[in-house]
Amino acid sequence: MRYKQFLLIRRFTDEEVLNEGFLSAAAETFRNMRPFFDYMSEILTTDINGLEL
Repeated sequence: MRYKQFLLIRRFTDEEVLNEGFLSAAAETFRNMRPFFDYMSEILTTDINGLEL
């Protein structure tokens, strides 16, 4: 996985950004992305045997 990029993107329309509930929607998006970040952090900081690098 060396030198790879992984992107998570959620596009918001102008109307969504200007909506009163935008902060809640953005926070929910970040909460939904968190498991991916946790997983990637785990596998990128351990060797094949699960030991920390």
